[in-house]
Amino acid sequence: MAFLRRSGWLVLFSILLIFPVMGAESSSPWEKRQWRVGVALFTALDEEFSTGAAASFLPGLLLDRLQDVGEHVLSDMEKERLVFREHEERLLAEYRALAALRKSRDMQFFDINSDSAMLRESEERIAEAERKIAALKGAGAQIGPGAQVGAGGQVGPGAQVGPGAQVGAGAQVGPGGQIGPGVQVGPGAQIPEPPDTLPLVFVQPKTGGALWDAGGGDFEALRAEWKLDVLIAGTVSKVGSYIGARIMLFAEEGMSILWEGAMEQADSRSIAGEAALAARTLLLGREWSSLTVSVLPASTVISINGSMVGVGFWHSGVLEPGELEVELQAPGYVPAVYSLTLAGGEQLKREFSLAAASREKILITTSPQGADVRLGSLWLGRTPLSIALPDKVLSLKLQKKGFRSYTVPVYPYSESLEVTLEEAVASPEDVFNQSRKKLHNSMVWFTLSLAPTFVLLGVSGNYAQMNQLSTEYEDQKVSYDAYKLTRNIMWGSLGLNTALLGNVIFRLVRYLKAAENLADGEGGS
Repeated sequence: MAFLRRSGWLVLFSILLIFPVMGAESSSPWEKRQWRVGVALFTALDEEFSTGAAASFLPGLLLDRLQDVGEHVLSDMEKERLVFREHEERLLAEYRALAALRKSRDMQFFDINSDSAMLRESEERIAEAERKIAALKGAGAQIGPGAQVGAGGQVGPGAQVGPGAQVGAGAQVGPGGQIGPGVQVGPGAQIPEPPDTLPLVFVQPKTGGALWDAGGGDFEALRAEWKLDVLIAGTVSKVGSYIGARIMLFAEEGMSILWEGAMEQADSRSIAGEAALAARTLLLGREWSSLTVSVLPASTVISINGSMVGVGFWHSGVLEPGELEVELQAPGYVPAVYSLTLAGGEQLKREFSLAAASREKILITTSPQGADVRLGSLWLGRTPLSIALPDKVLSLKLQKKGFRSYTVPVYPYSESLEVTLEEAVASPEDVFNQSRKKLHNSMVWFTLSLAPTFVLLGVSGNYAQMNQLSTEYEDQKVSYDAYKLTRNIMWGSLGLNTALLGNVIFRLVRYLKAAENLADGEGGS
């Protein structure tokens, strides 16, 4: 009876896990991968108050200076390392799955309800899992021309096999390689190529706060333990009347010194800025340039290479070196375009002023007033609105909630522009299509909600039967508690079914009404 009780809990646990597992295999291993960066509190090598303050103040400043770094360009070595890690994780997951399958198969030997078909199915699953493991073990091997490895032999990831060895069928072999029968390399051995860039995130410790606490330990070991791709840490100590600081960056490739020397407390911001500049290239994985643009008037729209980036002021410290075009536009001012060339590591600051336009004005009005006026993606204002008379034909878009949108031309010789807005009324065909789509969606949700209810109904019935067949008090109590739990969950699921069914009926009524209106409209025409 104790075995039946464990089996019942296993069934319930499998049901709760079935939905997260569905569709997991189809996703790419790199979709959710991030380049994880951590900044740790510096280690104070003495108990002086000034060094203790610098140990927390310096890394905080450093983290603030690096917040705009949002991606990391992967090197070839980093891509190879990611593929290797993914291969190891897949292999470990397959081993865990194989262990679970074998445990399930062993439990069936003691299950009076098990039969030969169930055992045969378990053996087939175990064989499939073993084939996947063999495929993963053979993936990534580098085989030279003419290499031969005996049939059934296993070649580990990245292994190099010299001339004269034999490799089993399905392995990836260079030109002229000879393959013996017996080894299969399945689709699971193929790991897609990593992307060129990964999103970079500054990981915060689970204990709270933005900075990790290294506790004076081995920084590289802590980086590996915390599963960080990069760890920025440092040490501070009292050196006479100064503070000695060493700021370091730890990665798979090793340790890099970002800044080292003696400083005063007042120099903290400039020192953090220098260290951030040194870290920026390593975090980005490429060269960078910095550009700061400030414009008068403050309402000037700033566009870089055709994309709007700011109004009045803009700064970026992660630009790729090279040429870029700065376009400045403001209502009532003459637009300006500037071409700039940025070198690697250059920090350029430019200030601009637009000249006021001397053109005549044109008044744009709508009925009713208050419509938004846009020129492309640039918002000009709301009607009534006066704009400078253009020197060429412009297409303005007028938008107001509850009314149809209009695109109207403005000519260089126009004196005024008046537009009467019409209320937006959906056609019967549009209403019918929308109601049909909502009806289909409601039916899908209702159908999907039925599966958990029926599953829970069967599980609660199993626990009720276990309770009736139990002869021990402990077994009866456990099975009764499990029965009440699953039964209560089932009633909650049934309530959700009822609510979704009501939504289906509501959508059906709306759909039939829309169909009737559509038919009346077609008959009248």
